[in-house]
Amino acid sequence: VATRLRAAVRGEDLVARLSGDEFVVVVPTADPEAVDALQARIHEAMAPPARLPDGTLVETSVSIGAAVTQPGLSAEEVLAAADAAMYVAKRRRGR
Repeated sequence: VATRLRAAVRGEDLVARLSGDEFVVVVPTADPEAVDALQARIHEAMAPPARLPDGTLVETSVSIGAAVTQPGLSAEEVLAAADAAMYVAKRRRGR
């Protein structure tokens, strides 16, 4: 997953693993078109099945939540907003 994410982002973006199957991508832009393009690249990168070290193929899926920093917001608050947006996306995907 991390390899696919790193391949989908731009050089100035940061990919970090938060826990288990949760990752964060920090994007230094507020341009909605750039963010939409990044989300599309991530969805495309994650679409094919992943091959585990033992050769097993597993289906992958991704739910993306985006948040924009605002003056006065802490990193935790921005991550919480992105997490909430991700759960909205996850519920929509489940329909």
